[in-house]
Parts: sequence; structure tokens; C-alpha cells
Amino acid sequence: MTAEKPVAYFVGRWPSPSEAFIREEIRSLLSLGHPVYICALRDAGPEGDQAARDYFKTRCRILWPPRWRTFFWAAVSWFLRKPVLLASLFWSVLWKSNATLRERMRGIVLAGLGSYAAHELEKEIEPSRLHAHFAYGNALVARVAASLLGTRYSLTMHHSDILFPEGLMECKLENADPLVTTSQFNRRAILKSWAYVDPSKLKVIYSGVDTEKFVPPAVRKNAHGPVRLLTVARMHHNKDPLTVIAAAAELKKNGLDFTWRWIGDGRVMEQCKEAVKKDRLEDNIQFLGWLSHSQIPQHYRWADIFVLGSLSEGLPFVLMEAMASGLAVISTAVTGVPELITSGKDGLLVTAGAPHALADAVAGLIAHPEERRILGLAARERVVKDFNLVTNAERLWKTFSG
Repeated sequence: MTAEKPVAYFVGRWPSPSEAFIREEIRSLLSLGHPVYICALRDAGPEGDQAARDYFKTRCRILWPPRWRTFFWAAVSWFLRKPVLLASLFWSVLWKSNATLRERMRGIVLAGLGSYAAHELEKEIEPSRLHAHFAYGNALVARVAASLLGTRYSLTMHHSDILFPEGLMECKLENADPLVTTSQFNRRAILKSWAYVDPSKLKVIYSGVDTEKFVPPAVRKNAHGPVRLLTVARMHHNKDPLTVIAAAAELKKNGLDFTWRWIGDGRVMEQCKEAVKKDRLEDNIQFLGWLSHSQIPQHYRWADIFVLGSLSEGLPFVLMEAMASGLAVISTAVTGVPELITSGKDGLLVTAGAPHALADAVAGLIAHPEERRILGLAARERVVKDFNLVTNAERLWKTFSG
């Protein structure tokens, strides 16, 4: 039996702390026996996940900064071998897409990096396909490299790259086959934003989580003491942490006893700390800051209720993880979230930006532990069935082979 050729995954920063889901997807594919190689534009630096860096070090290449002599030789070499193709790729970057001058100049550098990546991959692994996660600079590098290598190119778009696209999108999207996205909401948004995308090549494949890693505890908590609430989210405006804190203040005002852990950091952390102090919630809300992905499962097992109050989301991995952990979850009914949660069946959905509605939902679950238990059981069943990492990673691989 002929061995499979590897798929080269193109990512931005490696190993980015906010993109653990990409590493988990790659890890799952490797466990299924599928060969994957990683090309990253940059190293994530000190904030990168060192355990992941060590685990993947034999199958990962950081492209920037390149070996400059090889970088220039690669461009010359490809020009000598495929002058018309290379010229057409650079022409596409310079003139074909709507982009600012700055984006075009950056695109030229990325196209050069694509020729460098193609040169290195041709020597090392002869990939069957180049696949990019997110339609950012790494996607342009992958698209150029795939064209030069004469191999297939595909792309997964998530959410931020759809709502806030960078320039040169046509260069990144036009040859992607398949073009994958992670929700029906995203699919509709892509077709609305980029009319040239072929609907037959646009596939929805849900992401997934490791349902053997994220499991319910044998006993959720003792029968007494404050109810335990958990939020895992960056401290950014789109996560709307101030609304969550306002909901917590309402719960305390109504005499409810709770402890609320918040995992994550970001640009509005100081505002959140000030809001907690103003509402005298210091004894209720604990900011734990950023934690590595391996540290988070224990907090899901600690909690009784998981809350995510975002203004915008794709399909949040933290919600999937919480649901797989058997938690009753409350989230906002935004973008792709209703594809994950059926309100009243396997979680609760509330209006975004509405602290009173959020507080009411939390108070209801605090008052009814049996409802929490039933929702948690249904939540895990939902994720195991439709958002299982291994199952959905295998589905993705089959689209690569199709």
C-alpha cells in the first residue's frame, strides 16, 4: 500500500496561544495516521505554548525570517523554471484584487515567501496539498507555494477573517478547493461577501474538541456552598466582559451566592478590574489570567455553570469544551452559536449585550440544580455526536482526498 503524502498546514504564528484548536486538529490527524507538516510564518515567541513547540518540532518549519540567500535564490529558480506562472502570481497580487498600496507591497513580500516555502517543501516532503487556517498572510503564502509546486491548495476560514478580512482576498480564495468554513452562518457570510466563490467548493465542516480529554467529573460539586461559575474568554470588547460583570453585580444585588472564575487576559482587563471593584465583586469574581490549554480542563470540572457573553463569535471552542465537560452553558445567540446550542435543550441562549437577561438565565440555573444536570448531560451528548474532534478531523481529511 502506497504511503500517503503529507499535507502541509500553513499557519500564522506558531504555536499561538489562541489557536490551540489548530494544534489539536493536527494532533488528531496524526493520531489517525495521516501525515501533516507545519509551515508557520513566524514563531509565537515567549507567549507560545512550549509543550506544543517541543511536540511538533520535527514536523514544523518557521518561514520568517528566511535564510536570505535561499530566499532570493528560490525566487530566481522558480522564475527560470516557471516564468509565466510566477509572473502571473505577482501580477495577481499587484493588480487583480482590491487592496491598498500597503497591502499590495506586503503581498509581494508574502508571494516571495511563498516561492521560498515551495523551494523548501519540494526538497523536504513533496506535499500532496497545502492547507491554510485563516485567510490571512499565511493563506497567500500557501496559495503561491501550491501554484509553484503544482499541488492542491485549500483554506479553512473561521470567523474573524470573514468579519474583518485583510486585503488580497481574491488571491487567497479563488483557487481554494475546497474552501472550508466552520458554520452555516460563515458560509452565508462568505457567499454574500465574495460573489466569485464557487458554492460547490465551499464546505461546512464543524470543528471539534477531544471528548476524551474534556469529560465530566465523577461528582460535579458538594451540595452546599456557592455556585461555581466559569468564563473562558479573552478580555476583548467582542467578548463583552463588562456586560458579564454587570450581570454578576445584579446576581449579588439579589442575594445570590456564587464564585465566578474568569480565564483569559487582554486589552480591557484593567477596565474589568475597575468594574469589579466598583460593584464590590472582589469576593465573587476571580481573574486567573491566561492559562495554557492543558490547564483548562480542571476548571471545567470545577464549575457548575459556564457563561460566555460575546457580541460576536464563530463556533466557540470554549463552549464545545464546556459542553463536552458536562456543564450547563449559557451563551449569547450570536452568529454561529445557535448551530451549537438549542436553547432549553442543551444550553441556554440570551440576547447579546443584555446584562439583565444574562443575570436571569444564571439565576434560574442557580435555583434549579436538576435543570443544570439535565442540560449538562444533553450538552455532552450534543458535542460527542456532532462536534467530536476525531470524527470531524477525519471528515476534513476526506475532503482533502476528494
